[in-house]
Amino acid sequence: MNAPKNLETLAKCPVPGCPNAVQPGRMMCTPHWNRVPTQIIDMIRTCDRSLEEGEQGAIGELSEQREYYWRRALDEAANAEAVAR
Repeated sequence: MNAPKNLETLAKCPVPGCPNAVQPGRMMCTPHWNRVPTQIIDMIRTCDRSLEEGEQGAIGELSEQREYYWRRALDEAANAEAVAR
C-alpha cells in the first residue's frame, strides 16, 4: 500500500538516530522539539518574526543568529535523547 501523498514529502527528523518524520514548516519531530528549552525556542521564534518582517540591514545577522539557535536546539534535543537512553 502506498503512503498518502502528504506523508511522501515529509522530511526525516535531523536528530541523529531519529526515524520520525517532520511536518512541513517544522524543524524537527514533535517529541524532540518538546525537549528543546523554552528559551531557545523563544529565540528561534524571535529571529523568525524579525526575518519575516524584513528588518532592513539586519537580515544577515538575524540569519546567523537563527542558525546559531537552530544548532543549539538540535544539540539540546540530541543530548536529551542520549540522556533518555
